[in-house]
Amino acid sequence: MKGPLGLATLALFVLFSAPAAALAEGQGFGYAFTSPMSLAGIGARSFGWNTGGGGEWWTGGGTSVGGEIGFVNLFQSERHTACCASYSPSYDAMLFSVNGAQHVGRTENWSPFATGGFR
Repeated sequence: MKGPLGLATLALFVLFSAPAAALAEGQGFGYAFTSPMSLAGIGARSFGWNTGGGGEWWTGGGTSVGGEIGFVNLFQSERHTACCASYSPSYDAMLFSVNGAQHVGRTENWSPFATGGFR
């Protein structure tokens, strides 16, 4: 695979490989996600997909640092009305983020947190 999809596949492989070792030592965890997106105000587009994964590593005292990589795919779209037509080509983008989090009131099944970061 070439282009952004190949890079996303490679990055997800690395993300899924590393967190398993960290989780075994109790130092962190990894996750994956995929979700549909509903869009408004971005040309004729109205639908897309966001797929990615990330990981967090515990630094102590309920604090963690993490990162995420995602791949966004906006589908091509064409709209026709009585007066006009509009067209938006498909668009793919990679998203990277780094963040910190503070977990409060952790229990075995519950871990509320506050987070912030840069995308």
